[in-house]
Amino acid sequence: MYHPTKRVLFTEVGINGCRSEYITLNSNGKYVRGNRGRIVGRESSKAPEILYLAEVLGERFLGSVTDTLLVERILRYWDEYYSVRYTNCSAFAHYLTTGKFVECDEKNRLLVIEQGMRPYELANRVDIGDMLCLLYTSNVIKSRRNEYANRYRKVQKHRADKGGFAGTKVMKLKPRSYTPADIRTIQQLSWCNDYHFMVCVAKWRGQPVWLSQNGFVPPQGEKVSFAITVGEQDPYLLEVPVFTFIKKRR
Repeated sequence: MYHPTKRVLFTEVGINGCRSEYITLNSNGKYVRGNRGRIVGRESSKAPEILYLAEVLGERFLGSVTDTLLVERILRYWDEYYSVRYTNCSAFAHYLTTGKFVECDEKNRLLVIEQGMRPYELANRVDIGDMLCLLYTSNVIKSRRNEYANRYRKVQKHRADKGGFAGTKVMKLKPRSYTPADIRTIQQLSWCNDYHFMVCVAKWRGQPVWLSQNGFVPPQGEKVSFAITVGEQDPYLLEVPVFTFIKKRR
């Protein structure tokens, strides 16, 4: 007997933004049927999973999220919190990495962060369950003696050449680890105009697969997209991430 148990996420990321759709297909534990009743595949595992079909700048990625804890939290978030409570990318990432849901708070610029993080450049590798925080700016910092300005130019060049969020050296005058208060302070500086959080939920040919919520959603508000990106890609392709932090899974 078939039951609606197979969750599938479709996402597309391009210069003009992101769109997504997640649906539930019917499965009998052996075969998966589409919305029109046709068999579209076989069950690859008895363990719960979320299939994804992603497209980033015209390149397609097909795979599945199989980490049991992440699958459980993603599904519960979609069913119980998203569009029911105040959520955004940081609330989503925080829930996936801690299992604790925290609503967005406007006095903190909707930033949900309770975990310390390290500069991304210090990480030897990225594993499933790791979380990223990117701090963006679209403001050119004029002084060439300003370390933020130097970092901005390096990241901007790397962004233009390779399209990724990494590729810069660690700032010399900054610590090797940052508390939640440190990140809040940086995020409130005038040059920081936005932030984004992503969680590694799978691997694709050895590269991290990132899942993130693209925007703020109040209770019963208009829904936004979820994004899947791969490697060093994030959904905001026109922004410049001056800082990238990582929180390793524990």
